[in-house]
Amino acid sequence: TWLTAITAHPSLRAISPTTAPCEFWNNHFWRGGALQWGLVLRWALGVIGPAALLRAKGITPASMAALKDLIASIDSFDEEVRHLPIAGLPAALPDDPSFLPFFVDVLSHPTCDAWAQSKLVKAGDHSRIQVPALIIGGWHDLLLAGDLMHFQKMRSEAATEEARQATRLVVGPWSHGMFQNVVGDLDFGQRASGMFLDLREDLTALQLRWFDRWLKDRNNGVDEQAPVRLFVQGTNRWRDEAAWPLARAQERALFLGGDRGLSFEAPGGQQSPDAYVYDPADPCPTCGGSLLMPATYRPGPINQAPWLQRQDVLCYTAPPLEQDLEVTGPVKAILYAATSAPDTDWIVKLCDVHPDGRTYNVCDGVLRAQFRESMSDPKLVEPGAVLRYEIDLGATSIVFRAGHRLRVLVTSSDFPRYDRNPNTGEFGVNATHLKSANQKIYHDSQQASHLLLPVVSTEA
Repeated sequence: TWLTAITAHPSLRAISPTTAPCEFWNNHFWRGGALQWGLVLRWALGVIGPAALLRAKGITPASMAALKDLIASIDSFDEEVRHLPIAGLPAALPDDPSFLPFFVDVLSHPTCDAWAQSKLVKAGDHSRIQVPALIIGGWHDLLLAGDLMHFQKMRSEAATEEARQATRLVVGPWSHGMFQNVVGDLDFGQRASGMFLDLREDLTALQLRWFDRWLKDRNNGVDEQAPVRLFVQGTNRWRDEAAWPLARAQERALFLGGDRGLSFEAPGGQQSPDAYVYDPADPCPTCGGSLLMPATYRPGPINQAPWLQRQDVLCYTAPPLEQDLEVTGPVKAILYAATSAPDTDWIVKLCDVHPDGRTYNVCDGVLRAQFRESMSDPKLVEPGAVLRYEIDLGATSIVFRAGHRLRVLVTSSDFPRYDRNPNTGEFGVNATHLKSANQKIYHDSQQASHLLLPVVSTEA
């Protein structure tokens, strides 16, 4: 849809793209320098692979045998994801019957190089688009960052005033391609399912009204509605907004504490860092989030009990809230951390702890240490050096209800969602062996690790 819009064909009048990447490398297959390994493997072997094999070789006994082998590899997903090196899998070997050029393309570009920057829609392309867009995304969708970027670029850079002013954004509580009220372990209510927008219409009706306006010139008011329609989790209600991000959101720092607490007050004095050992041979298992993986890995907000039981996860928890706290907008983490390795990963999750103790992920982020300054020019770290890491946790809209607690989890793996950092300095796709690393997180007055939350007043 976006590629069609860039051509500026005179017959095109409007578009409605849903959950679409913008910057291919950053939004789809790599994130923070880490390979979205579960997605790449599932997509390459389960979606692109079979079609590519049959298109290239036709239906022959050899191609059907290769297809059978490919399907068998999908069935053994949990074994395939642990293969070392990743670039040594059959689908990446030109002489193998199941070879997939697409798979090799992704694995061959672990930095955001010229090839990566040339794929799909990229910064600057929106200035060629002349028609308005109705953009639909989900808070728990892996392509949310792309959808939000598309909206901001269209509103500021589209080629015509009509395209800039009439573009609209709708973001629900959904995961990828699942527009329903139950997402992960949580039920967001009937408004989050097919009947939404305060029970007035569903997504199909909205899109039909959108195209009636632009293709049939019907004055149905769709272009007079608020530019942004957000589903606020926690209150489970839709709300109109004038822009994204919200201008009235106030950035507040939430600090990690030495007692494994969280506070909006900055720490004072000297505190000893918290430490753990990251062993890539025993990584943290993927537990919810913005996933597109086999069905055994459920996307969305999932009870984080498996992570809370691990020794390689640091858990920081705030006291129960005395009043509701709304967080709507992009979330970031600033970590002051040290590792014994020349490279490692940092993973941070913001969670909502319910009064009964259940912990659900809200948003999260990953940063491969060597990409701390640039996604195109990685630099290994000095083992033992305390460095500042800025980690993008994505965006959300949620009201943490009174009596709930905020919780932040810090670790170094989320597997097989992301490829394992081998801690050797090698790119993960080429690593043939793994090494443990000693990790430290600092939270004193000089090196105050914290999250930056876009807080919105809940007062009427």
